[in-house]
Amino acid sequence: MMISPSVRLNHLNDLMQLLSDHPEFDGIDIDYESLMASDRDNYSLFMEDLAALVHAGGKILTTAVHTKAGMGTWYGPQAQDYQRIGNAVDEMLIMTYDLH
Repeated sequence: MMISPSVRLNHLNDLMQLLSDHPEFDGIDIDYESLMASDRDNYSLFMEDLAALVHAGGKILTTAVHTKAGMGTWYGPQAQDYQRIGNAVDEMLIMTYDLH
C-alpha cells in the first residue's frame, strides 16, 4: 500500500466506505505500526490524503504514533513524520506505554 498509488487509493476508498457504512462513527483512528523507514514519505502522503477525505466528510482523523527522540531509533518511528502527520490529523496519540 505504501508504494503503489492504486493500492493506496483502494485502501483509502475502503476506509471511506467504512465511515459511510457507519454514520454513527465520529471519525477514524489509524494505528499502523512497524512501517519501514523507507515508507516515510508515502505514509505521510497516505495520511494527508486520508485527512482530506475524512475532513471533507465532516469527520475527525486521529492516529497513534511511535514515541521517539529525533528521527527515531528504529524503523517504525523513522517512518512517521510527526510534522506532516500532525498537520494532517486532528489528534496524534503518542504510544508511551511501557516507557518508565
